[in-house]
Amino acid sequence: MTLQRLHYDVIVVGSGMAGAAAANQAMKEGARVLVVSKDPLICSDTKISEGIITVRESGSEKDTVEELANNMQTGGSEIGDTSLSQIFAENSQDAHKWLSDNGLRSRTDPKTGKPIALGVPMGGHSLPRSVDHENGGLDHAQALLHALIAEGKIDTIEDAWFLDLYISNQKNKSICGGLLYHATKGTFISIVAPSVIIACGGLSTLYYPHTDTMRGNTGDSFALAARAGAQLVDMEHIQFIPFAIATPGSYQGLVIGEPVTTGILGVLKDKDGNEIANNLMTMTRAEASAIIAQAVAAGKGTENEGCYLDLTPNMIGQSGALFKRIYSEKFPTVLKTVKKALGPKAARIAEAWEVSPSAHYCMGGIRVTSSTEVLDSEQKVIEGLYAAGQALGGLHGSNRLGSTSLSEGAIFGQISGKRAAQHHRSSTSNEDIDQLEKKHYDFYSSKLGQQGDTAPIHVQRNLQSLAWTGIGPARDSASLNKVLSGLETVRVSNENSSIPTDHVWNQSFIDYVETRNLSLCAEVIASSALVRTKSTGAHVRLDEDSFPSDPMNYAVTSFYLDGKVFTAKLERALNQSDFKEAQSQLHNQKRDRHSQIARMPLEQQDPLLCDVYNSFLGDAP
Repeated sequence: MTLQRLHYDVIVVGSGMAGAAAANQAMKEGARVLVVSKDPLICSDTKISEGIITVRESGSEKDTVEELANNMQTGGSEIGDTSLSQIFAENSQDAHKWLSDNGLRSRTDPKTGKPIALGVPMGGHSLPRSVDHENGGLDHAQALLHALIAEGKIDTIEDAWFLDLYISNQKNKSICGGLLYHATKGTFISIVAPSVIIACGGLSTLYYPHTDTMRGNTGDSFALAARAGAQLVDMEHIQFIPFAIATPGSYQGLVIGEPVTTGILGVLKDKDGNEIANNLMTMTRAEASAIIAQAVAAGKGTENEGCYLDLTPNMIGQSGALFKRIYSEKFPTVLKTVKKALGPKAARIAEAWEVSPSAHYCMGGIRVTSSTEVLDSEQKVIEGLYAAGQALGGLHGSNRLGSTSLSEGAIFGQISGKRAAQHHRSSTSNEDIDQLEKKHYDFYSSKLGQQGDTAPIHVQRNLQSLAWTGIGPARDSASLNKVLSGLETVRVSNENSSIPTDHVWNQSFIDYVETRNLSLCAEVIASSALVRTKSTGAHVRLDEDSFPSDPMNYAVTSFYLDGKVFTAKLERALNQSDFKEAQSQLHNQKRDRHSQIARMPLEQQDPLLCDVYNSFLGDAP
C-alpha cells in the first residue's frame, strides 16, 4: 500500500460539533486546517441528537454563571475540574451565538431576542436553560456544515481512520502529526503538523447493541491519546440513558425517553409488574439507570435485562392530552420509534414499555488544562496536542447534566482551535519524522494479509459482550476483574486475526483498528472502576457495602505505558458554596411536591398536572 505525505498547521480528528467548531476557529486564526473524519462530514452524535442545548439565562433571568457552574459540579459529585465548569458556564451563550451565526434557528422571545428554553429543568439543572429545536440535531448539523465549508478554506478527508499520533521527544513530548488510513483510496497518508486536536467522540460502541450513539464511537479519542502518553481522567463514569428499547433486537438501544419526560405519574416496574420506583421525573439519568441495573442484578429484571416503564397513569384527565403533546412536539422521534418497535398501542401510551439502559456518553476523557492542552502522566503538557468535545475529560465529573454536550463541543472546540492555530515551536527534523512515520506505517501495513483463525469483527463482538456484563450500568469487583482477565484473550485474538490484503475499504483492517482501540478503553474503564469502591454518579458498585468508607473527593486518573494501564487518585476540593445546600433543598422540595400530587384525587390532581405540562410545553398555564 502506498504512503502519501501532506503538511498542515492543524489537524482536527473528527467532524462533529467539537471538530467543526475547532476547525472553523483555527481557520479564522489563519491556520491551514485538515479535518480527518471516518464518517461523512457532520455524521456524528450531534446530528442524531434531540438537538437540545444548554444556554444560560434562556429560561430564567435569575440564572447566573455561578449557579450553572455549581450545578455541574454538584451533579458530577464534585470531582470535576472547576476551571472547566467555570469556562462552560461563562461561554454557553457565546457558543449558541456562534451556532446561530452559522445558521442555527432557535425559537426566540420576540421581546428579548433570547432563545426560549424548555419550561422545566432537565436532569441536574436547578433552572430551565435547555433550548430545543424543531428538527433536533439536524438543525445543528446544518449549521456545522456551513461552518466547515462556507468559506472553502478547510480541507477535509472523509472515510479516513486516524491510526496513531507522531510524538517527538527531542526536548519535551510534542506532536508532529500522525498516520491515517484513507479507505476509499486504499492508501496510508502521513500528515505532518505541529498541532492536532482530538475531537472524534466517545466509546459507546463498546456496549453494542446497548447504545443509542453512532457506530463510529469506538474509543478512538481515548486510545489515540493514551498511546501518545496522555493522561485520562474519570473513565469509570459512563452515562447510560435509562429508558431505551430492550427488544426487539433490531431496535435495541434506541432511546425512548428521559427521566424528565416520564411525567409526574410515570413509574418503573419489575418483571412481575411490581412498582420499584416512582417520581422518575426528578431523577438524573444515572439514578434511574442504577435502579434498573440493580433490579436486573437482583433477578427482578425481564429476560431482556430490563424493566417496564409505565407512563399510562399520566394519560388520565385533561392533563393526559398535554402529556402526549410533550412527546409529539418536543420528542417527535420517540413515539415513531415506539410504534415501529413496540406497536400502535404502546405508541398511544396505553401500555408499559420494556426498557433497559443504553450507553450514551463517556464523562471521562483526556485530561487537559483550561486551554484544552493535553497533559501527560507527569502533569506536563504534550506540546501541540489538544482535546475537545466528548474526548475531553474532567468537565462533568461523575455525571453529565442533560443538554450540556452540544454546548461543550462548541465551547471547547473553539478554544482548542484557537490555541492550536496559535501554537508555534521549532520544527521537528525530517529524520525524526521519517523514523516516526516508518514505525507506524510498518506496524499497520504489516497487518494486511495477516492469516488468522477469526475475523476482527467476531473478536469485537466478544469484547462488547464482556464489556456489557462487566463494566456496564452496574459493576462489582468480580465483574471488573473478569473484564481485565478476559481482555488478554481479546487482545491476543485481535492481534492474530485474519485480515485480507485488500487496500480499498478493507473492513477487516478497520475492525482490527477499532477493536484495538475499544479494548484499551475497556481496560482503562475497568481499572479505574476498581479504584473507586463506592457508587458515585454514573459509576454504580453493587458491592460497595463490603468496602470501608471512602471520602470520594478525588478523580481517578489513568495512563498507558509499555502496554499496561496505571491508575492514581487526583484529589479534588469539596464545594464550599451555599448553592449546593440550596440546590439540594429545592430538589427535595420538588420531589415532595410531585409525591403529593401523585397521591391526590383526580379532580385536584388534574389541574396541577396541566400546569406542569403546560410549563414544559412553553404554554401559558
